[in-house]
Amino acid sequence: MNTHPPQSEIATHSFYNDVLVGLRLPQKQIPSKYLYDERGSKLFDQICHLDEYYLTRAESQIMATHGQEMSNCIGSNVALVELGSGSSEKTRMLLDQLSNAVAYLPVDISAAHLHSAAERIQIEYPTLTVHPIIGDFIDQIQLPPVYRTQEICIYFPGSTIGNLGSDDASGLLD
Repeated sequence: MNTHPPQSEIATHSFYNDVLVGLRLPQKQIPSKYLYDERGSKLFDQICHLDEYYLTRAESQIMATHGQEMSNCIGSNVALVELGSGSSEKTRMLLDQLSNAVAYLPVDISAAHLHSAAERIQIEYPTLTVHPIIGDFIDQIQLPPVYRTQEICIYFPGSTIGNLGSDDASGLLD
C-alpha cells in the first residue's frame, strides 16, 4: 500500500503554502517559479528580446567579452550544469568556447521548455551529452550518478537572482 501522496497533491500543497506565506508578508509576493510553465517560459523568452529588457543584452555582452576567459578558467572535460537554463541561448556562447565539454546538464522548472531547449542544444552540439534536469535550483538538485565523479562547472549567468529574496539569494551563493 502506497502511503505517499501523489506528486500533484504535493505540488498543490507547496503552491498553497507559498501563496499563504507570500501574502502574509508586508510586501506581498508569490515566488516567480510559478510563472515559468511552458507558456510563461515562452513569454519570458519574448520579453528578453524587447528593447526595454536590457539584462539579456548585458549578459550576452559579458559572454561575448569574457567567454574565452571563462572557458580558460573552466578547463576541459567538464560537465556544465546550468541553473535556470531557460532557452539556453547564452549557454551556446560558452559552449562554443569550451574545449571538450563532456556534458551539458540544464536545470529548469519548466519541463516542456527545458526539453525543447535541450533538444535544440543536442542538435547543435551532437558530440555533447545533454541531460536535462527538471527542478527548482533553489532546492537541492540531484545530478545523475554518472556525473557525480565528473569534473563539474556550475554556470549561473542569468539575472534570475533578482527574482529571489535576500535569504534565498544568499543561500544559493553560499
